[in-house]
Amino acid sequence: MASSPILQDSPAKKNSRDWLDLPRDLMVSILQRICCYDILTNVKEVCKSWRSLCKDPLTWQVVTIPCDLVLYKLTEDKGMPSSHDEQKVKILRKMIMHVIDLSCGQMLDFCILGFGSDHHLLEYVCQRSGQLRRLRQHDYELHISTQRLTQILRHVPFLEELKLSNIPDFSPEHVEIIARRCPRLASLAINNLRAYEICCQPVCNQLASAIAKYMPQLCCLQLCGNRMTNAGLSAILHNCQHLEYLDIRQCYNIFVVLDPNLMTKVRKQIKHMRFSKVI
Repeated sequence: MASSPILQDSPAKKNSRDWLDLPRDLMVSILQRICCYDILTNVKEVCKSWRSLCKDPLTWQVVTIPCDLVLYKLTEDKGMPSSHDEQKVKILRKMIMHVIDLSCGQMLDFCILGFGSDHHLLEYVCQRSGQLRRLRQHDYELHISTQRLTQILRHVPFLEELKLSNIPDFSPEHVEIIARRCPRLASLAINNLRAYEICCQPVCNQLASAIAKYMPQLCCLQLCGNRMTNAGLSAILHNCQHLEYLDIRQCYNIFVVLDPNLMTKVRKQIKHMRFSKVI
């Protein structure tokens, strides 16, 4: 006797898959693509299994903190008006520190987007993430002394990629410290994204010379908004023989087209290059 159509599973139900049946490593990979705010406030409340995943250090091996988005979510979800900005920042800071603690020292990749001139969080993550491979800071001004940078980087000797933006007092001494503390560094980005200041400052090749001297092992280099000239770029190409990726957008003192020898070096050595049209 054929079963009643009412009792048969629908094609949609047959083809559907219970998320709880997914392999744990796949679920971890999915969670790593979700905003940390949503994981901590919503995902962990779905079920006991997902709550366990949210506490798994593997979930927090790769972390990106979009601070502006989190602050917006705090405004929308918690109904906190703009007059409570300081309170929202405190909540955000605690959330970031909680995420770092959840990683239990297993974090490999940490990226923070837009969080004011605060080096304390970078210090907090490095102190608790001795296995860190990638550290990236975007879209905000960061004031940090060479002494403080030394203290931060001594905790992450395995660092392979470092990206810092808008450090007004970044100097050749900073470069030397980074090179000494992070001998495995293969990718460096030191960007000045405040374009309104770039054209008003004198040329300077000191930072480029320091990179050429202390970081010959670099494979990827990003120096957006740097004040170096053709001489600085030439020094980098000459000393950094492994360099394949170079990003020198907004470096308005470089004119490769006026130097045939430099142009030949660039074409021969660099596989991927980004630059402003004025170059």
